Amino acid sequence: MSDQPSFVTVDQVLADRSASSWLKRAVIDLLQRDPVDAANDAEVLSALMAHRADELLSRADAQPFDKS
Repeated sequence: MSDQPSFVTVDQVLADRSASSWLKRAVIDLLQRDPVDAANDAEVLSALMAHRADELLSRADAQPFDKS
């Protein structure tokens, strides 16, 4: 999906052709769960992936660029 809007609905995500299959399956799975538990798990997952992305980008920035 493009830049994250401030709010999207479940129907918008499921109808979005640019949304990944993984995201659509996750949304459908989360709808079957307690909404508070699902939101908490989604926050943890978001924090984990943001930290991983930051680590990978930091490593990439620290490595010298090979011009060969």
